Amino acid sequence: MAVKFFGQYLVEQRVVTSDQILAAIQLQEKRNLKFGDMAVQLGFVTERQMETAHKAQRREDLPLGDMLVKLGFLTNFQREAVIARQKSQHLYIGEALVEIGAVDHGKLEHYLNEFKLDQAAYVTDDIEMPEEVPHPDFCRFCADITYKLLTRMAGIRHRPVPAQVVDALEGNDVVVSMNMLGTVNAMFIVSVSRDIMIAIAKSVLEEPDVSAEPEEVLVDTVKEFANVVLGNVVAKAQVKGYKVEIVPPELLEVGDGLVAVPEEMVGVYFPVVVPDGSRCEFALFVSP
Repeated sequence: MAVKFFGQYLVEQRVVTSDQILAAIQLQEKRNLKFGDMAVQLGFVTERQMETAHKAQRREDLPLGDMLVKLGFLTNFQREAVIARQKSQHLYIGEALVEIGAVDHGKLEHYLNEFKLDQAAYVTDDIEMPEEVPHPDFCRFCADITYKLLTRMAGIRHRPVPAQVVDALEGNDVVVSMNMLGTVNAMFIVSVSRDIMIAIAKSVLEEPDVSAEPEEVLVDTVKEFANVVLGNVVAKAQVKGYKVEIVPPELLEVGDGLVAVPEEMVGVYFPVVVPDGSRCEFALFVSP
């Protein structure tokens, strides 16, 4: 078994085809508006206000709705109205497959129950880490912020899985590191395949097509992502009583090699499972 999404499970079980999953996802994308798009559609905020809120999110770990309220662009009542509209209109992948005729409605609940049984060992509401991880609270909120920003900044759908202690991290198309110094000394590493880098670049550059951008610009967007993550980590660390400073991000030239965990540090590896199988992971090398 492995961590997977419902659509992946159905393809593996030969209930649906990959093309049918793609068609269902395209239907979802048309129906399931993001919070900001829904708020604009309802006339609560403007596109310019949305841009301001998105930029502010890179400096502070707040959901978009909360950030819009904090900036005075949205009232609490309007935020709840947007959330309620999203929930009422949300189309799940199974429902989308039924709608396009790929799955019989009467069998959908059966497939969902089978999927839940298949994935029961991987379901978790918390970020699980091995007992030997030093500074577990610090590592946990670092991971939490990273997962959130993968969604908010890069729009990457993902499922976290329990962290692992490792001696090294496998190479990838782009691997970026940043050091943290202070109450906790650690190295934060983001490791992504090229398609994940493209998704991050589109978000950071606010461009729908980045194919004409130089390679160094694309790589710099991954550095910026790491910088935003740790900027938020520093802010939250201060609230929790940690004093931490960060060093500018660096590109690690590892290719297909390994990023070894330095001596006297513990490597905490956080795999990130994405629907299309792209590689996206991050790690913390932490001093005890």
